[in-house]
Amino acid sequence: MPSEVVDLFIELAALPSPPGEERAVADAVVRYLRDLGLSVDEDDAGAEVGSTIGNLYCKLEPNGGGTPVFLCAHLDTVPPDGPLEPVIDEGVVRNAGGTILVLAVLIMLVDQRVAPGWMVAAIVVREFLVTALRLAALERGVVLEARDLGKLKTWSQAVAAAVGGFAAAGAWRNDVAWWALLVAVVLTWISGLDYARVAPRLWRGNATA
Repeated sequence: MPSEVVDLFIELAALPSPPGEERAVADAVVRYLRDLGLSVDEDDAGAEVGSTIGNLYCKLEPNGGGTPVFLCAHLDTVPPDGPLEPVIDEGVVRNAGGTILVLAVLIMLVDQRVAPGWMVAAIVVREFLVTALRLAALERGVVLEARDLGKLKTWSQAVAAAVGGFAAAGAWRNDVAWWALLVAVVLTWISGLDYARVAPRLWRGNATA
């Protein structure tokens, strides 16, 4: 798949566009079409239905005979529980924001006195920093793909959350959950440093890796 198509998809997927609030993604689409030399018109349907945008119309003049083709698409998306963080994982665009669910479980384990607060805080801080790094890279036209260490830390966090759940239920001792979470903390920060190490080189080269 051409990198330009992937880059455009990731840019649009990262923009919030719940029904009735599609202004940001609409502006991105209009900008992209106009950069191609196409004219785009917008009607006033938005004001009538309480949306931030109306319908967008773009027409490409024919250069010969043939059958006219009309393409129609939604600009809104069904919102997930949290922001989208699109990443490329082995050629497939996925949402790295699924980590939020694991973090929510870990935070609940702190309340249950199973997980130490400082460990969970360390994981949360790393996730926010790497998310900010991804978004900053995306603004520069650079896509940070999911790295092997990043996948490993995701699995370690999920395992730590599962072990903590068993400990909270009384099936296992809390010290087992403590060691599982410690492994997750270490892998989480090692993977974060790995992203920080490659980010400057990617920005300079304006590449995807």
